[in-house]
Amino acid sequence: MRFLDSLRAMAAFDLVLVFWPEHASQISVWVEPISVGDAARLVMGKATTGDDAALAGALDHIPSGVDHVFVLWKTNKGHLFVSERLHDGRVLVEDLQRGTVLPFAHGKQLPMEDLHRFGAGTAEPGHGTGPSAASVSNTEELAAIKVPSVAAKAISGGKAELFSEHALKDGPSVASFQELARAKSMAGYDLMQANCQHYAQDFWKFAVGHRLGMPNQEFLNLFK
Repeated sequence: MRFLDSLRAMAAFDLVLVFWPEHASQISVWVEPISVGDAARLVMGKATTGDDAALAGALDHIPSGVDHVFVLWKTNKGHLFVSERLHDGRVLVEDLQRGTVLPFAHGKQLPMEDLHRFGAGTAEPGHGTGPSAASVSNTEELAAIKVPSVAAKAISGGKAELFSEHALKDGPSVASFQELARAKSMAGYDLMQANCQHYAQDFWKFAVGHRLGMPNQEFLNLFK
């Protein structure tokens, strides 16, 4: 009887873990440098000639001085998520363990997609043009990562640098972060008022309670 009672207790504990509300326990903001070549591709878009592509490639080693910024957070259940605003105005919530991406646009939630099939091959991963996490082609490798810093390096090809991080006690739930992403997608994309760094700043304030300075604030001040 004691053995059966122990099994019942263990089963009950497992159920509690499954249904226990999932909330953020750590949040970090990462900056990924954009080269002049990356910036040129953003301007030219997909419709580029061979000469244009060659020119952009030749400029890849030149830093533009501008960074793409994404937010990475870990939950009390050990799950890792990435959220970012793309240059087309969509806001993404990427689940690294499940390999899914939940996109939002114009204040509406779009259908959830497989992380590596997002955009049917039309969106390049990283640099604000497509899901950063899609740059890791091995989904099992991505799902196995449990440390935020390791995940950030993996999805950026080792280029991302930590800008700020903060431990959270009973932080916002995953659902509330998704609602924030939906609300922020209403603004679309605007270099001066609604870029990837503004989104990261709003995300940080929502989770931590105060604003965080933006990595490229001095650059943005030039346009004021």
